[in-house]
Order: sequence, then C-alpha cells, then structure tokens
Amino acid sequence: MPLTVWIAHWQMNCCGTPFRRGDAVSWRLRTPQPAELDWLDAATHNGFAATVNAVEDHHGEPGTPPTAGTVASIAMLHCRFDPEPVAGSGLITPVAAAAKWTSDLDDRFFAGFLVRLHTPNPDNRPATPSAPSRGQRRSGAKVSGSKGWVCQIWWEACSG
Repeated sequence: MPLTVWIAHWQMNCCGTPFRRGDAVSWRLRTPQPAELDWLDAATHNGFAATVNAVEDHHGEPGTPPTAGTVASIAMLHCRFDPEPVAGSGLITPVAAAAKWTSDLDDRFFAGFLVRLHTPNPDNRPATPSAPSRGQRRSGAKVSGSKGWVCQIWWEACSG
C-alpha cells in the first residue's frame, strides 16, 4: 500500500535518521489532522496536501506500532513565510536522499520532506482517528497552477 508521508523539518532535525530512495525504513506514523496541513495546502496550492495520508512523528504516542516500508521517492518542500506561509510559494524538489539538516533555498525556508512509502501490508497503516484522513477523503488529488506542475510531476512519478 503506498503512503505519502510528511516529515516536518523539525522532526528530521531533532530525531530523524537520514534515508535514501530504496531504503527500508520503519517509522511511527499517524494520520494528519485536517488543521495540521492547512498551511501545506496554502503553500503548495491546489489541494496537494490532500495527498498526504500519514505524518512521521518521533514524539507521538509511544505505543504506536512502527510502519515498515520502502522509500519510493523523496521530495523537499521549501516555502516563504511572512509570518504565515505565503500562498503558492511552495517549491517541491525531488531528491535522492533526505539529510538530517537541509538548507533553506534563497528566500524559501526548508519546511520538510514528502516521502512516497510503499508498505508490504495494506493493514500496516498509520494510527487513524475515527474520521478518515485528508488523503483518504480526496485521494489522487492532482494540482495545477504556477507551482503546481512540480507537484503534479512528483505525484505522477511516485504514484506507481
């Protein structure tokens, strides 16, 4: 079962372990709360946040079982803040590896990683609240617009 996982910059900087495309990983995942990804929607525009159906969380519930999978793709998200995310300023860049510390890009701050994770077991899902996640409600969302083409290309390359 493919999952799109959000790893916030502070999670990676604090407790994250670098990883590469093709690596086998085991992460504690949870379902994102709708309000939690609203800023991601604003920064990337056109509903791209709807594709995120899991959040990697080192500091969540200690009893949450890890989700094992293989990293199919990685992309970095940089965006502007003033002080909130600037609408449409998100720049998603595919990369081969996720480093523990990632630099800002000109006037865009590093916000985190979007990771396409393939899990061998469809029951190996992040802990979910009673309501379905944003990604489950609107799976397969595609984006368009000035920055959207980057998201579209990344999503299509990682959907298989």
